[in-house]
Amino acid sequence: MDIVKLIIERDTSTKVPVEVNEYEVPVLRQLHGPGRVSEVSRRDMTDDEQERFDSKSWEEAYEHLQLKYPRGAASEALLTIYPNLEALIAWSESAPQRAKAEASAQRKADAAQAKADAAQAEADRIATESRAAADAEAAKAAAAAQKQVEKDVQKETEAADKADKGGKAK
Repeated sequence: MDIVKLIIERDTSTKVPVEVNEYEVPVLRQLHGPGRVSEVSRRDMTDDEQERFDSKSWEEAYEHLQLKYPRGAASEALLTIYPNLEALIAWSESAPQRAKAEASAQRKADAAQAKADAAQAEADRIATESRAAADAEAAKAAAAAQKQVEKDVQKETEAADKADKGGKAK
């Protein structure tokens, strides 16, 4: 069994990190809403945690949940997910298949993310090259404009010099 680290978004400014047994995750998602409970990480139980858990029965685990979620919306969330002990036991029996499916889904999601990251990197490279090409064109245009300005200034200077010479000669 895994221990799952979650972030629960209670409101836009309150995010609470928690670590729970994996069988508790569906209860929290039911209680807070699936979009407000994000899995951050998952790890195997330590030997100590596993020993403590193994020493309990599923009945004790269910009683623990009932004590943890005793009334109101919390109790309703628990009873929606695990209306009785048999539902929790059924969850535990299907856990290996779920874990395999979740691991497969995670691998697919990771592969899709890797493809998306590669596509973004390629798009960034192309954008950088495009900006560099545009900057080079802008630099050419600026250099051409500067040459034209220099020619115009040269012509005006020559014209002014001629006018000065012509005025002095008279």
